[in-house]
Amino acid sequence: MNKDISCIIPTKDREHLVEKAIKSVISQNTSLSIEIIMVDDGSSDSTIERISKVFPNIIIIKTANAGPGKARNLGVDASSSEILMFLDSDDEWLPDHAESLYKIIKSGHEFAYGITLNHNEVSGGEFLIPENGKGYTGDCFRNMARWCFTVPSSVAVTKKAFDSAGGFPELNRGEDWAFFLKLSSEFSFGFCEKVISRRMLHEGSLCSADSLAPKIENLLINIKKVVEASGRADATLIHFFDQAMNITRKEGTSWKTFQDFFTATKNLEPRL
Repeated sequence: MNKDISCIIPTKDREHLVEKAIKSVISQNTSLSIEIIMVDDGSSDSTIERISKVFPNIIIIKTANAGPGKARNLGVDASSSEILMFLDSDDEWLPDHAESLYKIIKSGHEFAYGITLNHNEVSGGEFLIPENGKGYTGDCFRNMARWCFTVPSSVAVTKKAFDSAGGFPELNRGEDWAFFLKLSSEFSFGFCEKVISRRMLHEGSLCSADSLAPKIENLLINIKKVVEASGRADATLIHFFDQAMNITRKEGTSWKTFQDFFTATKNLEPRL
């Protein structure tokens, strides 16, 4: 029988973290039925054995070195619901996550997102995505082009919209930003004005890495291509990417996370 929601969790070598993530889905304050699909991307630890034992009813898909985008796509292929939600294995859903996003989708939106509380274990402190908890609704393309103002662990999307956008592209970084951009070029966004997810920004995160500047520059090149292919780019938007790449080359050697990039470029003119 089809479930109300399918939750897809990609993971690799995070047996203890993913167990905590799964528990956050199981403990939702909702009567909705949620199918959990864990996609193990070639773990060398005991992730599969541990999760199979602790959670015998979840669906486990095995792959190897697919990357987070393709891993999520494989999970979607195995899902039974028309409403898709995602959870990275080092994040957690807060208790009202599923119910809150489900209601927004059912109100007529193809895509919904909420506020993410980020614990920055790299630089210290906490911050919200979107910034200060202030989100956007409706046509969000230009805002999404400026900055990826949500994360996979805080979104819901219909399978119809997911398929229309072509799923997550197979990029080393920024696959989520590219996917959300494609969605925003086609569909109206709904926003949940509450914190619904907790995200850990740590040394093992893809958003934190050594020699970050060239990785961010490569990401910007890929996102700029998505923007140009949308048919909705104008000179001011293209100029933003050129400016952002120049700042990355000049200042990026001191950045520790992608959040540092956002802080350095958020006031670029022209504002959108």
